[in-house]
Amino acid sequence: MGKFFGLFVIGLIQGAILFIPLAYLLEANYNIAWIYTCVILITTAFIISSVTMAGITFITNGEKFQYIGNFAILVSAIIGGGFIPHIYLPELVKSISPLTLHYWVMGSVISFSGKQNYEGLQSLATVILFAIFILMLSYLRYTKAKEWQLG
Repeated sequence: MGKFFGLFVIGLIQGAILFIPLAYLLEANYNIAWIYTCVILITTAFIISSVTMAGITFITNGEKFQYIGNFAILVSAIIGGGFIPHIYLPELVKSISPLTLHYWVMGSVISFSGKQNYEGLQSLATVILFAIFILMLSYLRYTKAKEWQLG
C-alpha cells in the first residue's frame, strides 16, 4: 500500500503543479468551481494510482507494462472523448465509451461546468467505486502472488 500512496501523492503534486499556475495565469475567481476541480483532481489521482497498482501486480514485466499502459491510455482517451467531444463520436464508439475512465472523468468535468452538480458527483462516485474495486483486486493478486512465492 506504500507504493499506492506514493503514486497518489505524486499524482496530486503533478496535478497541482499544472492547475495552480494555470488558474493564476487565467485569473480565475475563487468560487465553488475550485472545489469541484480539486475533487476531480483527487479522484483522478486516486483512479490512476489504483489502475497503475493493478497493472503492476498483473503485468510483472516493466517494459510490457509501459507499452500496454500507454496503449490503454491512448485508446481510453480516444474512445472516452478526450480528443473529440463525445457527442461527435460515431454511434458504435458512443456505445462503448462508458467502459473507459476518460468518459466518466470528462462527464464530471462537463457536468460541473454546466452547473449539473448531481450528475458530476454521480460520475465521480462511479469512478471512485471502480477505483476501490480495482485496488482491492490488485491487493488480492499481490497477496496471492506472495503466497505462491512462499509455497
